[in-house]
Amino acid sequence: MKRIGFAIGILLGSAAGLLLAPRRGRETRARVRETGREVADLALGPFRTLAEEAAARLQQQTPLQDLIGPCAPTL
Repeated sequence: MKRIGFAIGILLGSAAGLLLAPRRGRETRARVRETGREVADLALGPFRTLAEEAAARLQQQTPLQDLIGPCAPTL
């Protein structure tokens, strides 16, 4: 929950900064893009970590075929 509050704070702070600091349109759009990337990285970071951890655990598992040996199909 703290991360969500942090992300909301970043968004609100960025919006206030953009509204209160006059810049050219090109500069403003560049800052908006950069802020969007930072927020996306902050939001997706835990999911990327989880996916990497899950992939590592799956690679560490012993394949079922190694446990039971080769099997011939039966009819």
